[in-house]
Amino acid sequence: DTWHTLAIGYDGANLRGFVDGLESVRWTDAAATIPFGVTLAPFFGWRNGSAATTEGMLDYFRLVIER
Repeated sequence: DTWHTLAIGYDGANLRGFVDGLESVRWTDAAATIPFGVTLAPFFGWRNGSAATTEGMLDYFRLVIER
């Protein structure tokens, strides 16, 4: 089995995705597309090649909200 650490951060303008501590994706138009005043829920999915699933094992989950 291979384990990875995934993280998503939002600085008010950019939404960034990290894999094992390295930035792997940046959405620069996130400020225009993230809804405000709407409760957002985490969603997990896995992709293996061209197939995707929502079934799998998650070791732990931590949600941090800074204000």
